[in-house]
Amino acid sequence: MNTESLSDLRLSDFSTHIADTMRIDMGADSLNAVLISATAIGGYTPREGGGFAVQFRIRGAQALQGTYQLHHPSFGVLPLFMTPRQKLGDDIVFEAVVN
Repeated sequence: MNTESLSDLRLSDFSTHIADTMRIDMGADSLNAVLISATAIGGYTPREGGGFAVQFRIRGAQALQGTYQLHHPSFGVLPLFMTPRQKLGDDIVFEAVVN
């Protein structure tokens, strides 16, 4: 998927995959990322279908924000800007907002 196609993503493209494990490339590491939430966000958005946030629980990740390559089961590789939100034991919860 190219970056122009990111505008085609919808909340339902993620909400149907809650608890699924996807691969995410974070620098030199390719890690397992468990999708733990997909939530609509309020406020202004120019996107058809509205904006949303997704959260992934990732073990072994460094807590650095950045653009990472998510391997989505339906859309292929997606570049998502993700920020660390919470540390849970050895895992870090990262969030991406699509708006």
